[in-house]
Amino acid sequence: MIKYAHIGLPKGASSWLQNVFFPSHPEIAHLGRGPRKYALNEAIKVFLWHDALSTPEYCFDSVATRKTFDEAFSQVSENKDVKAAGVSQELFTNIFFERLDIPQRAQRLKAAMGDDVQIIFILRNQFDFIKSHYDTSVWQLGYTNSFEEHLHHFYYDRDIGAYANLYYDKIFETYADIFGQENVHAIPFELIKQGAVHFSNTICESLGISHFPDVKKESVNAKNTDEVRAAMLLFNRRWRYSMGGGTYNRAIATHQTSWYKEKFDIEVPDRQLQNQKFHHFMFRSSQEKIVKKAREINPNFTVEKLEIPEFYQEKIAEDIAPHNRKLAEYTKYDLKELGYIL
Repeated sequence: MIKYAHIGLPKGASSWLQNVFFPSHPEIAHLGRGPRKYALNEAIKVFLWHDALSTPEYCFDSVATRKTFDEAFSQVSENKDVKAAGVSQELFTNIFFERLDIPQRAQRLKAAMGDDVQIIFILRNQFDFIKSHYDTSVWQLGYTNSFEEHLHHFYYDRDIGAYANLYYDKIFETYADIFGQENVHAIPFELIKQGAVHFSNTICESLGISHFPDVKKESVNAKNTDEVRAAMLLFNRRWRYSMGGGTYNRAIATHQTSWYKEKFDIEVPDRQLQNQKFHHFMFRSSQEKIVKKAREINPNFTVEKLEIPEFYQEKIAEDIAPHNRKLAEYTKYDLKELGYIL
């Protein structure tokens, strides 16, 4: 049985992979994130949301974690139809928040699953990534900065920001050093424009499993308009939750139940439930409802377009071009034709 790990990037069809492709492919036993066909140890969820991203080295129980994963793989392998089993967590390649650096996260993945893992690494044009990543931070994480403020922080505060996420070649090399270059599959997100079936077939071929012509094609997340994003920003600044909140507010409010319940056998703290309430309003309400409520608070709230100024475009392009040329050596796809800056 093949073991796989989808490591991101974030904003590279992660929700679709986690909620549609991995759980529904008949030859895959998906262990998380997303819906699972099997009743599995909640410690896997704790690993994906905590131990793989933030837990200090001397608090991480690698032996117990490996045992949990080995038992899960053993359980699903009893189904003879299963040809691949694994996990998906796009935060393995996202340093925008949480404690561990990407090389540390890669080592945690190896500790949990071994080094005989097929790594699925979804790329995305860097400028599209910047805009989509900001949009999601406002939508799901309580982020309060304007796009202009975000770009300044993103570009200049590189030691604590997410700028290093743009160096896709370095991320590839990090995982290739641990799992072997032949086992790291760099797949451009832009292939999805040729259809969901074509995109899923590319992943199937990387894993050595059958094509999935019946895969559902619809997008999981709605695209926010500039007005909707501005309304969400208004609420984030008003409520101050998650990333925009206090020191002990965790960034992903809806995924903490296992941490408190399973690991410590306590109720989820009120502050986290409050975060969850705000997150659910933003994430589950219709766009019309969000805009209407924002207009009730401030009829003239400012709407900002996601446009990257020419200065940043030139500077970032100059910086990432040599990295993309190196990346092109690691993937069989024509990145220039797909819109990447080389």
